[in-house]
Amino acid sequence: HQSAGKKGPGRSCCYLCGSREHVFDKCADTGRSMRVKSPALEKVASNSDRLKLVGEALSKAKLPKFNHATWLKRAVDDEGVLFVRFDTEADVASVEIAKGLDIAGERVVCTALVPQSRKSQPRDRPTQRALPAKSAKACFLCGDEGHELPACPLRSRCLLICREWGVGDHE
Repeated sequence: HQSAGKKGPGRSCCYLCGSREHVFDKCADTGRSMRVKSPALEKVASNSDRLKLVGEALSKAKLPKFNHATWLKRAVDDEGVLFVRFDTEADVASVEIAKGLDIAGERVVCTALVPQSRKSQPRDRPTQRALPAKSAKACFLCGDEGHELPACPLRSRCLLICREWGVGDHE
């Protein structure tokens, strides 16, 4: 297996740009990057072949090319992930919403990385427990007061998983 993100024994570096000054979730390139997972990538022995397969899959689907990629697999039994960086955030969005992306007939899951600047810090995010008893309800998806889940502006960019569809959802 290959483990990237380290240069030299015990030296961590950013998977997105290779810098030793920060880790990937603090990288300025996070908004232009995504995680790519597929069982087909696990079966490939060389990193160059892995990158070629992803590049061909993107090209076949008429999607933007990536400009940097790093394969990370921490242990033999762990699932590997390919961190891929594109030229723009729009490139990432077009890949993320693409349907039917596959490598060697196997499904590819592409997930955009969220830049640290867009992540809410837990202490800045009101929760239902933190609200006074007679306060307006807060959205459980984003934590903001003033709306609930059906009206959340982030809902269209999220996947909701529930046990029973329709229970408590009026849409």
